[in-house]
Amino acid sequence: MDKTLKTIVEFCTSHARQGAGEHLFLEFKRRWMDVAGVALAALDQPAYLIAKDLALQTAPTGACQLLGTPQRTSAEMAAFANGVLIRCLDGADTYPGGGGHPSDCWAALLALAEENGNNLDELCCALNMAYAFYWYFFNASALKDHGLDNTCYVGFASALGGAHLLGLSPERMAHALSMVVSSSLSLGVARSGELSMWKSAASAHAAKQGVFAARLARLGMSAPHKPFEGDRGLWPLTKEIQLTFPPQALRQTRQEEIAFERAHMKYYLCEYHCQTPIMAALELTAKLKDKTIATVNICTYRFALQEVAHGLEKWQPLTRETADHSMPWSVASVLNGGEFRADIYEPSRLQDPKVQALAQRITVREDPVLTQAFPESTPCVMEIKTLCGETHRAEVLRALGHPKNPMSTVQVQAKFRDLSQRHLSPTQVDAFFDRLEILRPQDPVARLMHTMALD
Repeated sequence: MDKTLKTIVEFCTSHARQGAGEHLFLEFKRRWMDVAGVALAALDQPAYLIAKDLALQTAPTGACQLLGTPQRTSAEMAAFANGVLIRCLDGADTYPGGGGHPSDCWAALLALAEENGNNLDELCCALNMAYAFYWYFFNASALKDHGLDNTCYVGFASALGGAHLLGLSPERMAHALSMVVSSSLSLGVARSGELSMWKSAASAHAAKQGVFAARLARLGMSAPHKPFEGDRGLWPLTKEIQLTFPPQALRQTRQEEIAFERAHMKYYLCEYHCQTPIMAALELTAKLKDKTIATVNICTYRFALQEVAHGLEKWQPLTRETADHSMPWSVASVLNGGEFRADIYEPSRLQDPKVQALAQRITVREDPVLTQAFPESTPCVMEIKTLCGETHRAEVLRALGHPKNPMSTVQVQAKFRDLSQRHLSPTQVDAFFDRLEILRPQDPVARLMHTMALD
């Protein structure tokens, strides 16, 4: 076993808890509320319908439920279909700066926990461990800098969290991770240029691979002993990275961390780096009233510029996936309508001539001072000039949902109500909150799944 693999397995086994404390379990329920709301909002999205259709063709029966339905399928296909559902609208939590979405691990671990008969305490601890591993590995490796996609982290964390749920030995946990590292790396092209449905499906595929690897490892399948440092392993193909996980002396303290809380939640259903520009645009709409906008100038940090304001396709998006990753389109839509609505990214809205024209009057540039401030803040400075000569300015330092500007439980509930309204009646929404409130750590995972039943 190479040093990196040994370090990761030691970290994950030492980080795993015997039981979740009250604070952790409450945060677990808040994150489920967020994931469930985002999933319900995507039930009619084309990418999910394709994934669901394939799941039911491939495995029309199984132990694992498709979210929001009574239908069941295999663990792998539930991880894939539910993963697409959770990621479709880009509204669940994230590690900005190239880390992607630890929330994508929910699909994998829900499937394995349901199949394996785990309780909510075990699922909560496995997810918290997966989030913690994900955070440290992302910060230590920065795979994006080497052309790899952030969905790699999803596959790795899903395999490790899955191994924990299945009660695998450290040796078999290592084999599960090695299978994913050596055979399931994702390329960054999935998130470059004009984006496709695979933007959301790539992370779901990674979750499915994590499930597959954990199940194979349980049955005794072996994998390369040196997937990171061996000949043609991950590090030689990128560069050797010193993995800086917490040293042994800190691990007892680290066991008490709520890793969920490091992940930035999203108030708006779009790419994270569009959040503060949307907040600034909403602030300025109240000042503009009916005045005609001449120009919009946005100052942002380098990563946001590269991710959501670089390339012609960000000013003229042709797909939903590109539009919700476009700062100009997001801002133009909010300024045009005076509010944020998730349907501004639907294909039927992408030909709106008013939004298209306004987007062409938006310029985005990097401010080095703002670049230095990221990721401790996610700042945006917006200046709007009107045809009548007025200038209006707004500055937003942190998105709502940033760990230093967290969403309250009331705000998470409001987000859920807004997202679920097309599929749940107000009475059903109240029932969701009631079911969630009474959940206890020893309850089976099936009760968590039942909270979002559409009956």
